[in-house]
Amino acid sequence: MELRLLRSFIVLAEELHFGRAAERLYIVQPALSKQIASLERQLGVKLFERNRRAVELTPAGNVYLPRVRQVVADAHEAAELARQAEAGALGSLGVGFIAPTCLYQIPAVLRVHRDNYPEVSIRLVEAGTAQLITKLQQRQIDIAFCRASHEVPSDLRVYASSDDEVVLAMPQSHPLAERELIPFKLLEGVPVLMISSQTDSENVGRYLAMAGEAGITLTIAHEVDQLHVALALSSAGLGVTFMPAFATSMLPPGLVTRPLANPEPRMHTQVLVRRGRPTSVLQNFLESLDQALDRLDSQSQVLAAAALE
Repeated sequence: MELRLLRSFIVLAEELHFGRAAERLYIVQPALSKQIASLERQLGVKLFERNRRAVELTPAGNVYLPRVRQVVADAHEAAELARQAEAGALGSLGVGFIAPTCLYQIPAVLRVHRDNYPEVSIRLVEAGTAQLITKLQQRQIDIAFCRASHEVPSDLRVYASSDDEVVLAMPQSHPLAERELIPFKLLEGVPVLMISSQTDSENVGRYLAMAGEAGITLTIAHEVDQLHVALALSSAGLGVTFMPAFATSMLPPGLVTRPLANPEPRMHTQVLVRRGRPTSVLQNFLESLDQALDRLDSQSQVLAAAALE
């Protein structure tokens, strides 16, 4: 049954006058009469009583009217939802990430995207880089924020990448805190609080390799799952810990950070998506990511300028 016929029925039921109803519908009166007659034939009932003086709804028409109004309203709503979905303003997105990006990129892009597209549902998946790559290839997620230590498979592409400084966090009273720059070799024998190899094996392996490059062996005092736990233990004097420089805002009172050298640790991350044309939902998310990264770059420049003053 055509929505056009239902709309004509509603307007005539409101006007109870063929001339005025036809004028509202921008059609001629004979065309409206044909539409109503067609609708009545399809239903097998009479919807209007007509005479020379008046047009009135029949009992069947009175029962039919509120339900038709709902049908037309639902059809309009469905059409609008379809248009929003086509534009990427509705839908869902699976976002995979490694833990460090949750301190920096993930919150920033989620804030921007929530403001831009509040009706889009975001499903967050935390995992290691290898697992994220597999999930992305298997379409379990739509985008992955991961380490740049893996070769990118041919069916994926790098959308964005970053290279961030890693610093050493320690109590202000720690002997190493007296130095402005800490050579990596001075970590010999210093208790280190490390993110668990089960949580982030690449992270542990990277620092162990750097220690080997510096000719020392790291003393891992404790392994924990999250950075905030390592920082809490460091506050208690149980060791030092590596952390990305961009996360220093989460330092507990009494902790300080110092840069490292020879070798200088860096955190290389990248954003991966599947090759091919992205869905409208993903394309909008990528645009939100661009906005978020621009804001983070601006904030970093302001902080750097303030540090030089």
